[in-house]
Amino acid sequence: MNIKQLRKEKNLTADYVAEKLNMPVSTYYGYEQNKRQMHTATLKQLASILEVDFNKLLDNYADNSKIEKPSTFGSSLQTQYDMAMKVIQDEIAFLHRQLQNKEELIMSQSKTISTLAEALGKLGGKPLKPHQMAKIIALQFDESFTQVA
Repeated sequence: MNIKQLRKEKNLTADYVAEKLNMPVSTYYGYEQNKRQMHTATLKQLASILEVDFNKLLDNYADNSKIEKPSTFGSSLQTQYDMAMKVIQDEIAFLHRQLQNKEELIMSQSKTISTLAEALGKLGGKPLKPHQMAKIIALQFDESFTQVA
C-alpha cells in the first residue's frame, strides 16, 4: 500500500498532510507520485500523521520509490552519521583555532598597552596624541606607518 492509499484510508486530504509536514502541497504530491525522494525524518513524521508503524511505512515507501531498501538503509545512515561527525569535528577544530587566534591577539594587545604605558611614562605623564599612539602601535607590529596630519 502506497502513501496515497494510506492517506486516503485515514480520510485525510493531501493539503492537511502537507500542512502537518510543514511543506507545500505540491512537494507532498511529489512524494505521493514518487517524483521526489522523502527524507527519513519526513517519513517518520508522515508515519505519525498516518498513525502507521514507521518500519511498515518505510517498507511500503521503499518498495514504491527509488530509495534504498531497509537491508542497506542502516549502512547509509551510518555513512551519514560518520559524515555529520566529521563536519562537527572539523567545526570544533576551526573554533579551537579561532580561540587560539583570539588569545594570541589578546596577548599582543596586552603588550601594546604595556608599550603605550611605557611611552607615556617617558613623555613625563603627558597624554599621547592619536598619531603618536598610532605610530607606536605600527612600530610594535612592524607595519608601515603614514603620518596623520
